[in-house]
Amino acid sequence: MFNNNYNFLVKLLHYSIIGNKIIPELLFDVENFLFKKKNKSIEMNHQIYVTGLARAGTTILLNTIYDTKKFASFTYRDMPFVISPNIWNIVSKYLKSKKSIERKHNDKMMINLDSPEQFEEIFWNLKTSEKYIFKDHLRYHQIDNYNLDLYELFIKNCLVKYKKFNYLCKNNNSLLRIKSLIHKFPKAKFLLSFRNPLDHSISLLKQNINFSNLQKKDNFAKKYMNYLVHHEFGLNHKPMIFKDLKKSASEHNDVNYWLDQWINFYNFIKKEEFKTNPNILFIDYEQLCKNTKFELKRISNFIGEEMFDNIGDKHFSFKEYKSDEFYFDKTKIEQSIEIYNYLKN
Repeated sequence: MFNNNYNFLVKLLHYSIIGNKIIPELLFDVENFLFKKKNKSIEMNHQIYVTGLARAGTTILLNTIYDTKKFASFTYRDMPFVISPNIWNIVSKYLKSKKSIERKHNDKMMINLDSPEQFEEIFWNLKTSEKYIFKDHLRYHQIDNYNLDLYELFIKNCLVKYKKFNYLCKNNNSLLRIKSLIHKFPKAKFLLSFRNPLDHSISLLKQNINFSNLQKKDNFAKKYMNYLVHHEFGLNHKPMIFKDLKKSASEHNDVNYWLDQWINFYNFIKKEEFKTNPNILFIDYEQLCKNTKFELKRISNFIGEEMFDNIGDKHFSFKEYKSDEFYFDKTKIEQSIEIYNYLKN
């Protein structure tokens, strides 16, 4: 996440590169021209997408897979030139990674210059923003073949830079275009993470308060999240709207609003019967924490290759909240638990 110590010039660089579309479009074209030969020679082996509603453990799952050193993924080192990682690498390879710091979520997740993050959304914002980014929501949509072909080039540029044949992405917005991605990449694998809806809703509420306070103090924080299409919580929050265009009647400071977001997100998954889709594996984050070795083995089996044999023991943890300290609508509880049981079974 952004650094409070960003000076004026660094902020200006971010605005110039990812705060508009003219320069990134030009850089993307130049990147594709300069690395066309290398790009064509790349044959992707594994293509893994970690997704889920924010606060579902997607970041730690991303980091665990990335720690295998078998995957390329966009990292903080690629910012703000994510759209042209090989051109920027001429400079960025000399940047020294400083000591890891806790990210702004205050959740003990440590990051540094070489940590992966949800940066590929910069591409979708550049190429397809009019299809899914609206004033008060993000919308489920289909991607045309032209932009899917460009996206493949974008991925391969990442593989060229990191000299890998496996691509890894964590993106909470992937569900908004998941069918288009599967259509384009029939061998791609999606790890769809979920957790108890009441705990999840409370966590979202707390992060909304955290980021709203942060963005009130630092306007660049809000701009930065807009650049990355990070609208999960905070002053720039935008709910995801799927096919039924249903919006919550609750306010953002009400835990029921965030339970509505949980229901909206995972009920779409239930309605689309994604559990029967061979490209998607459901990850119960609580089980990942309690039965880590078993769940990581299950992920390896799903991918089709042993992934975690050289990374040592991984310790996952989750926080259980006292839901009786919050007023939850009983009808919403029943609906969410029904969906939750579907996801688990």
